[in-house]
Amino acid sequence: MYRQIKYLTKLSLCNLANFNVIRHSKDKSKRNRFIGLAITYAALILMFLFYSISIAIGLAVVHMESLIPAYAFALISIIIFFFSTFKAGNVIFDLKSYEQQIALPVSPAAIVISRFLSMYVIDLAISLVATLPSLAVYAVITEPNISFYLMAIIGLLLVPLLPMTVASIIGAVIFAISARMKHKNLVTIVLTIVLVLGIILAETGLGNSSGVITEQGFTEISELISNQLRTIYPPVAFYSDAMVKGSVIDFLIFSLGSVGIFGLFVVVVQRSYVSICSALQARSNGRAYKMQALKTGSIRSALFKKEMKRYFASSIYVTNTGIGYILMTVAAIAIMIKGGNEVEQLLGMPGVVSKALPFAMSLMASIVSTTSCSISMEGRQWWITKSLPLTTKDVFDSKILWNLAVAAPFYLISQIALFIGVKTDFMGHIWIILIPAIYILFMAVTGLTINLQFPNFTWENETVAVKQGAAVLVTSIVGMASCGIPLALVVVAGQNFTNIIMTVVCVVILGLTWTLYHINNRVDLQQLG
Repeated sequence: MYRQIKYLTKLSLCNLANFNVIRHSKDKSKRNRFIGLAITYAALILMFLFYSISIAIGLAVVHMESLIPAYAFALISIIIFFFSTFKAGNVIFDLKSYEQQIALPVSPAAIVISRFLSMYVIDLAISLVATLPSLAVYAVITEPNISFYLMAIIGLLLVPLLPMTVASIIGAVIFAISARMKHKNLVTIVLTIVLVLGIILAETGLGNSSGVITEQGFTEISELISNQLRTIYPPVAFYSDAMVKGSVIDFLIFSLGSVGIFGLFVVVVQRSYVSICSALQARSNGRAYKMQALKTGSIRSALFKKEMKRYFASSIYVTNTGIGYILMTVAAIAIMIKGGNEVEQLLGMPGVVSKALPFAMSLMASIVSTTSCSISMEGRQWWITKSLPLTTKDVFDSKILWNLAVAAPFYLISQIALFIGVKTDFMGHIWIILIPAIYILFMAVTGLTINLQFPNFTWENETVAVKQGAAVLVTSIVGMASCGIPLALVVVAGQNFTNIIMTVVCVVILGLTWTLYHINNRVDLQQLG
């Protein structure tokens, strides 16, 4: 069975990265896209490395180096938990692909175990990139004994197990609850958003301390944050004590607990896999179909409704493309409750809120857009759109307009909250209103442009198109870079240059939006896909 697990896992990972397509395809455009994707992933890895090292050095500078292992462990656990929750129901418990593979000369246990291993390998890669640099910084600063390095190496292999197990269970529960509801996708969307907001609130709970922090208070603050981390995620206590204090007993508890819980979950799932999948995918009986009066409308309204129905038909699509707008709204409400002046006092940077807020809001709204995968979401049905008497402008406008329709309610709520919570001058309010709106439009057009360069019509699972597509990743990087650079400029620059920088950014972003929009409309739909 070992060989079966090995080959099935390898096949799953190759399909995920499109290695076989690149190796055997003679299409140069696909090879070029693969190279572009590889460069993008390399850039993302460098960003992760920079972030991990910066956080570790920052903690060391304020004499909190003992927090580095705990913080790194908690952070990567949250990341793995967040992404694995969305994947579990559609990847591990996908009965359709299981029925296709079971026809092969492989055992059911090998199929199930290979699915867990595929997720584990991906989560392990993320874990190594995010935590290894932090532990390296900690080792250089504290110069621990040899036991630290042995436990660190083993610990890195075990860190993904527990969050992946818990995420799989919760993902399966969400999948099961929604499957029995009449409005299945709506229930899944609501439950997932509640889960995401819970994670966000748990993370923000780490920053509730206020006032001026003196050097004498660093020890107390360190202990406070450590206790909060341990409360939010108890395994942090065993991992941190093992890394910092060299406690072999705590390391054994952490190791045996992680392996034991993960192993037990895998055994239970693989022994009752078909029964679990059948129970999870049970459907409630719908009403009998009744013929009603047919309605006609314009081409643009019909395409807009098609985009709306396609969007809400996929919970993965909604939760992944809406998370940025949710964060923007939550942040705006938090500022309204706290007050802009209190946030500035907490940061120790007077006047920074009114300068940075327009780009900070834009940054959250630019994490992802619905258009970044709207072309790919057409899937194997793309030929239907191409066969209809539609212009490129009609098709693409409907996708952009739907993105704006999704963003609009979140944008309006956040603007009302910021108007109440932030006290600034007339131009400050103008920039807070104008810049996020411009970036939302820019990302709607840019996401479509990038998806046209990296389309994927051959996916078997929507998760591949929404979460693992090159277009989504590239769009996120472009959005963060386009907002992050001017954000840094306005924070560093003096107050006299703020209006100049914001004016230039607005002109440049609007110019890029106009250019990309007209480039998109020259695309030949018949040659796409």
